This record gives sequence, structure tokens and C-alpha cells, in this order.
Amino acid sequence: MSHPDPRCGRSLAASELASRSAHRLHGHLHTILGFAELLAEDGEESGPLLLEAARRLRVRLDALLHLHDRCHRPWRGRGATMDSLIDDLALPAAGEIDNRLEPHLRLPLDPRGLRALLAEIGTLVAPTPVVTDGDASRVEIDTSLAAEAIADGDGAVAISVIEALAADLGGTLSLTDAANGRRRLTVRLPLEGGRAD
Repeated sequence: MSHPDPRCGRSLAASELASRSAHRLHGHLHTILGFAELLAEDGEESGPLLLEAARRLRVRLDALLHLHDRCHRPWRGRGATMDSLIDDLALPAAGEIDNRLEPHLRLPLDPRGLRALLAEIGTLVAPTPVVTDGDASRVEIDTSLAAEAIADGDGAVAISVIEALAADLGGTLSLTDAANGRRRLTVRLPLEGGRAD
């Protein structure tokens, strides 16, 4: 008779605690969002700032929850079209996603992960547009941002989260120098039978 590894049990307990805590934080965050929306409607100067900060935090929390859940539950669902993913997307700041994919192309990728990826990129680069393009074998998400936006602090964390989300979807992230002190951010995601690079 074999005995269960106690380290495995501790790891599972810690994982469950992290998951429950994150979901509870999500609930508190919705309360803050509601309060910020009321402040904004009443014309309070702090309302829009609090609202944007809370929305950015929600995007990050959604991304981390997704990555946590994927460690324990592999995705085996159906994909979605990019149009439907974008329709469900609530970006914290004014940003635009220019979707150049075929309207009815169903992407065999985890929709929750792809939505989290688009939201995190949109938060990082807003108000710069994000372009999605590709064909039946790949998807490419492309945008640019100021180099100092990712030098340290939350920008560097955002890049790490984006890279983790891209890897979770089977893709790659690249950052290259562009003109005028900007950097080009490109995420390549392979579709069925495709390659990321």
C-alpha cells in the first residue's frame, strides 16, 4: 500500500487557498468597480481614475486566475471567432482592436486565455491600437508601445503575464526595437497544424 506524498497534499492545499482567495478578491473588486462607477456618474474627479485602476486590476486578476486554473484543468472545449472574443472584451482604457482575421474563422484556442491575453495587451498599450491578423495556420497579435512603459514596475510584470499567457496558448512573444523610442510587441499563436514562428 502506497502513502500519498505529503508535499503533493501541501501543494494542492496551497493551490486551493490561492484559488479561493483570488475568487474572493474578485468579489471585492466588483464592489470597488461599482463604487467607482457611482463616483464617475456623480462627477467626482477621483471616479474615472479609480475606475480605470480597478479595471486594470480586474484584467490582471482574470489573467492570473486563468493561468492558475490551467495548471490544474487542461482546456478541452471549443474555440471561438476573434469577433466574438472582442465583443466580450472590456478594456480599462480607450483602446482599439483592429481585427483583420476572416470573420468566421474559428480559432482552436482557449477563448478565456485568448481574451485574457488581449485584455492584458490592451491595458498595457492603450490607447495604441492592437492588430490581429493571420490565416488558417496562425494568429498574430501586433502593436507598439513606449519603451519606458515596460522598463520596470507594472509594465515589466505585464510583459511577464503576457508571455505566460502566450506560452499557455502555445505561442511566443517577441519585443523588437521600433522608431522613436518605441518597441514592437508581437504575439504569434499557432492554430491546428501551424507553427508559432
